Amino acid sequence: MTNQNSETGPLEASLPRDSASNSARLIATRWAAGVMVLLATFFCVHALNLSLPETALYVVGIAILVYNSALWWLKRRTYTPDVTLYLRRIQRLVLLQVALDWLSMAVFLHLTGGVTSPGIAFFFLHVLMVTILLPGQSPYVYAGLAVGVVIGITVLEGSARCRTMR
Repeated sequence: MTNQNSETGPLEASLPRDSASNSARLIATRWAAGVMVLLATFFCVHALNLSLPETALYVVGIAILVYNSALWWLKRRTYTPDVTLYLRRIQRLVLLQVALDWLSMAVFLHLTGGVTSPGIAFFFLHVLMVTILLPGQSPYVYAGLAVGVVIGITVLEGSARCRTMR
């Protein structure tokens, strides 16, 4: 028989480890995403002759790699033996990661055609990934926020102030 605190069951005890692992997965996936933005921009502009804002898309790809470097550095410094503090730090880091990813994806979508961009599939793929990786009720919050982001992009692009770059 295991000696468990009445407040901490086996699921709750594994949350810090799972959250840290999920944070590491997001960081690993983001390295590929940043490189793919750079490669896809080059390919679409130079091989397919698509009229895209090349410089701005390169800036987005480089920004993804730069902020991912900062997130990787922060992730390495989150550990503490205090499980509650560690879990709180990891959860904040994941929240920061998702916020930065959604900001960069919103800019990417805007630059590549807005809500009609083929890249919108990557936004919904990210939403799916986040909802699978995060525990509890937070996936519902993220899914609701994702719908709000897409509606926001649609409304902004429908206004005269924010037209797509395509």
